[in-house]
Amino acid sequence: MRANRECHAYEAMHSMGLTTIQSFRYAIFPQILPNYLSTSLFCFEGNVRYAAILGYVGAGGIGLLLNESLGWRNYANVGMILLMLVVVVYLIESISEHYRKKLK
Repeated sequence: MRANRECHAYEAMHSMGLTTIQSFRYAIFPQILPNYLSTSLFCFEGNVRYAAILGYVGAGGIGLLLNESLGWRNYANVGMILLMLVVVVYLIESISEHYRKKLK
């Protein structure tokens, strides 16, 4: 049913004299943007987590800094890296949740 509404909105815009690009911009784009942003942020959040895990086992990235700080017993650095990792993941998740709620 939703696909029909999208198609009708696009056709209505197009029949009003808008170009194909303008019709897409005003009819389709606003409907797909929240879902696209939510999915993109979810993938980005996963990538941040995976970078920390993979880096810790030797693949580089955020986890490598964490592993090196642990090796040097620089616990202030370790704490800050972990805190920033939690904050970044929380912010990404909050933004993603905001867009998911807008979809409902």
